[in-house]
Amino acid sequence: MNTKITVLLFLCLPFVTLAQQKKTRKTTSAKTTTNQSQTTKNEAENLMDGFLPLALPGAPLTPFTLVTSNEIRITKEDLLKDKPVLLVLFKPYCEHCEKVGEEIGKKMEMFKDINILFVCDMSFFGDLNNYITATGLENKQNVRVCGAPGDFMKQLFENKGLPQSMIYNREWILQKSFYGNLDYDSALTLLNK
Repeated sequence: MNTKITVLLFLCLPFVTLAQQKKTRKTTSAKTTTNQSQTTKNEAENLMDGFLPLALPGAPLTPFTLVTSNEIRITKEDLLKDKPVLLVLFKPYCEHCEKVGEEIGKKMEMFKDINILFVCDMSFFGDLNNYITATGLENKQNVRVCGAPGDFMKQLFENKGLPQSMIYNREWILQKSFYGNLDYDSALTLLNK
């Protein structure tokens, strides 16, 4: 009888060991997944730390140095004082961005007392003149089409759609952002507050 029990234990031992190994792997895997999720969350928070709040309503217009297509540097101090700001983050070959540029160009009478900045990443700087020509924004007194060096785009771009049109009131406080198409009536209401 002892021989039968010994043989039975001998045959079952690999299954017991295998079950214990599976249990250990599941526990380790769950801990690793939790740690990876926590690490990813922490990394995301660190990447966004100090940047995203500038894109939230109530945030002031961040100081900047932008470069126009004819290589003139402009800063916040170069804007018309006590005038609202329409800041459009765009890519030169984005169809929606081009459409918004064309529409603003056509509606300049409505936007005449507003600082309008079209801003793209400096990696697209060579394409600014093509965008200006395609949209009809050349020779518009209050419109500047620029490239943004440094972290300007990171500080403001929310990755919810292009163009990202940001409405700042006369005190240069962000009121609202539009993603993709711009609601011109709502934008003008906010700009003229």
